[in-house]
Amino acid sequence: MDHCIFKGKNNMQPVVQNDEENSLYNNVDSCYVKDIPFIPDANGREIFRIFGYGHADQTGDGGAYFTIEYNLFDHADGEGTEIVSLKSNHNLVQYNTVIASHGGLVGRRGKYNTFHGNYILGQNYPGSTGIRVAGSHHRVTNNYIADVAEDGLRLITGEYFEKSLTDKFAPKKKTLPKYLQVKESYFANNTIVNCGGYGIDIGFAYKNQWPNLQMVLFPEDNKFENNIIYNTKSLVIHEPLIDKNVPLDVFTFKPNHFLNNIVFGNTVSKSITVESFTFKDLLLKLDKNGLYVINNLSPAFNFGALAFQNDVIISINQTGVKADVNTKPSPIAVSQVGPKWWK
Repeated sequence: MDHCIFKGKNNMQPVVQNDEENSLYNNVDSCYVKDIPFIPDANGREIFRIFGYGHADQTGDGGAYFTIEYNLFDHADGEGTEIVSLKSNHNLVQYNTVIASHGGLVGRRGKYNTFHGNYILGQNYPGSTGIRVAGSHHRVTNNYIADVAEDGLRLITGEYFEKSLTDKFAPKKKTLPKYLQVKESYFANNTIVNCGGYGIDIGFAYKNQWPNLQMVLFPEDNKFENNIIYNTKSLVIHEPLIDKNVPLDVFTFKPNHFLNNIVFGNTVSKSITVESFTFKDLLLKLDKNGLYVINNLSPAFNFGALAFQNDVIISINQTGVKADVNTKPSPIAVSQVGPKWWK
């Protein structure tokens, strides 16, 4: 499906959804999604909801293999939380642009999902966020997130579901945890600027609604490399204090790994080793496209590092996005999307 326009939808259910069974290798590109109003307490009005293998936390390697690319979301609010909601394995969300929309790009369920080369331009719009993930083995790379009202990147806490830790455990789903633990995922070469909340929130919703929900599985063994985080209202990188008292003293988590990230304008949580970061003014300026860029005097210019094992060699260009011939040099414009008859 390509070069469509979706505008003004105000009823229930998503704008675009695939079938949950046997819907494989679909592609939506170059579409214009505009003015989808936010309706409070109307869960299920995502813009894109991608079902498939992995929705029920199946343990195999199947997936939907859905690609969402080169689309423009402009005031695409919907339910107000999930603009794109991936609820399956092995999906790709790349080179899209989100403008002033309530919510963000979300890996809600599943694993092995990729968010790459997207521009999220919040314009301080209420409820705007960057990218949120749950589950394992995701890749969040080369995204540009600026001026969102809330957090730039969220790694949500997983729910422990194997048994009750207290006599008050009342799971909302009878067979599945509310969220899967984020682990063994890769977050690299993202540029996060002027967030109204945290730059990166590791362990979002930790102990939320405890003890009725057991949201206590802290993100572990994730890798953060070559990210630029600048001028956040709250901490650049936030981790909640992990409760080690009974009954949570039975949990231990592998550390997350940080390498060659540059931050400025705030600090990180006390639980994070500051030596893992470079704290310097990046000398960012707005270019003609309204993007925050650097010059050759910036400490971020040609800043980079060899990637972790089994990943490619990467470096940061002037917007912090990987120098990739396939990467859009600027956000998607209206002239690039939608049908010809509409233009």
